[in-house]
Amino acid sequence: MRAKRGAFFAATLAILTLSACFTPLSGSRSGTARVNSLEGSAEVSRGDGAWESASLWHKFSAGDRARTGADGTLNLTLGRYGGVLTLMPGSLLEFEQLGPVEGNPRIVAVLNLREGRVVGDTLKLPEGTQVQVKTRAGVHEIP
Repeated sequence: MRAKRGAFFAATLAILTLSACFTPLSGSRSGTARVNSLEGSAEVSRGDGAWESASLWHKFSAGDRARTGADGTLNLTLGRYGGVLTLMPGSLLEFEQLGPVEGNPRIVAVLNLREGRVVGDTLKLPEGTQVQVKTRAGVHEIP
């Protein structure tokens, strides 16, 4: 009996742990981004708030920012809507939109790259959707 209870407890704990890794969709279908890994110096900010050291699994919402030092990189996942990306050294990125919005569900993320560069893999984007990356040179649409 104890073995069954122990197994049930372990299975329940595993399900709760895994479910905490996923962001449920609300009526606005907003998304999130998370830090998968980091190297060197990197910082994050909630909106226009104070900068703090980046940490593994840090969660971003629309309006948040991330920046890397000259020796830093941040690997981010854009969740179910946008694939993954790497913020390269000496970069500053603002998350304008994460997840589709009413009125234009085709655009699933809008990223404003204020400085530096970002490398991404959006091969798993839902069909018919795109990620927009804003730079000083203009707006780039992927795919």
